[in-house]
Amino acid sequence: MKTNKKFGLLVGILAIAVLLVGGIWLFRNPAGYLSIDVNPSIELTYNRLNRVVSADGVNEDGQALIADKSLVGLEVDDDDDWDDDDDDWDDDD
Repeated sequence: MKTNKKFGLLVGILAIAVLLVGGIWLFRNPAGYLSIDVNPSIELTYNRLNRVVSADGVNEDGQALIADKSLVGLEVDDDDDWDDDDDDWDDDD
């Protein structure tokens, strides 16, 4: 009977490890790219969960725009995540 408990425990630990590794892979692995090519130019890389995994400024203006922003983890298609009230995003000055 102890062998069955050990085997069940081992299977459970392996299942948790597989789910953990799969979840990390799903979050970190890029699924697509969104390039915004109006000055400033920005390229966002997102995963299968529509979360930004990296953000790069393509030109100097794009680099300056995202230099102090933390875009990683935001949803690409959810405009509530993007801070519309921030003056840095508004270039109409």
